[in-house]
Amino acid sequence: MVTPEALAPVPESIGRFSIRGRVGSGASGDVLIGVDPKLGRRVAIKLLRPLSGGHDADERRARLRKEARALAQLSHPNVVTVYELGTHAEQEFMVSELIEGGTLRDWISDAERNTDEVLAVFAQAGRGLAAAHAAGLVHRDFKPDNVLVGKDGRARIADFGLVSLADAAGDIPDDTEVDQLALTQTGMLVGTPVYMAPEQTLGSAPDALSDQFAFCVALHECLAGVRPFAGRKYAELIRNVRAGRVRPASDGRRIPPRVRRVVLRGLRPNPKDRYPTMDALLRALGRPTRTWQGIVAALVAIAVVSVVAWRLRGDRQPVVASQPSETSEAATPAASAALPAAATPNEASTTTTTATVQARKPSAAPEQNKPTSSRRRKLDLTEPLTDRDGDARSRKLDLKD
Repeated sequence: MVTPEALAPVPESIGRFSIRGRVGSGASGDVLIGVDPKLGRRVAIKLLRPLSGGHDADERRARLRKEARALAQLSHPNVVTVYELGTHAEQEFMVSELIEGGTLRDWISDAERNTDEVLAVFAQAGRGLAAAHAAGLVHRDFKPDNVLVGKDGRARIADFGLVSLADAAGDIPDDTEVDQLALTQTGMLVGTPVYMAPEQTLGSAPDALSDQFAFCVALHECLAGVRPFAGRKYAELIRNVRAGRVRPASDGRRIPPRVRRVVLRGLRPNPKDRYPTMDALLRALGRPTRTWQGIVAALVAIAVVSVVAWRLRGDRQPVVASQPSETSEAATPAASAALPAAATPNEASTTTTTATVQARKPSAAPEQNKPTSSRRRKLDLTEPLTDRDGDARSRKLDLKD
């Protein structure tokens, strides 16, 4: 942990960049605000702390340069853009875009966030991790402090690979207070112990699956209000991490069961039992959480659609022509001939229906004693209608009763 007394004075310039102030400080170095005089833009400059002597110092510098070049070629909306890498007074520095906003930890503490909001921001950070893994990069120290959330709400991952410059010699004493392990430790294990996967605590090199473990530790912390593994001392914390003993959420907090299952799989002690990739984990998290508000909204939408459909069906009822009753008199040829004569052209243009009933000529002599209802009649119904253009037209219905 870096104390205020240990902070180095802010230089006036680094390379061609003029320095305007310090943003923050961590175990791997200081973050400064600089101005590029050529482009007139503000940038973030990570001035790394000098490495102690050792046979692997040059190797770690070379690895940083390699990863910086890879990051500079990785263009992703959820990864901080790296502009260049240089050396100032025997210290390495990295120039990247300046994000107007704060860290993910600041974003969580600034306001009360619901589950969907937290999952949305972590999904962005997860996509940045997945893109880096696809490019062959490992973060090594994923935690809320290394995710920046801009004023536009977009999350970006920062400090890829910088933790690899920390001197990794030595072990953490078992009686070390866990609260002192919240920052990346210089001179101890590579990474931040409270977010480290169990295989890292055993000395294995970090990889994409250990990044996934750290991602799930941070997600559990932001959703549940506590980190998943309890322990006041480092030895107790490591025992719980290696055993996979995850504690419940703090009072008043609740993780949806589906989300908790995803997080628990990402926290399994054996790397082979976790999700094979960050993309697979994100797909599992991406299934929407069903809330009572969403269910009620869906039911209301269904009811509205049903009412509209019912109204439309009611407006489209067909015109039904009523047939003569059994007690009505049989139409005669004389009456049939009289009906069309009574109609005038003006009457034909109205919407009043005029029916012409013609008695079907029997092929044989009609049986006088047979009931009228048993006769087969052809009804020639001509219905003058007026179309949208005002022209009269007729619809002829050929009905047999």
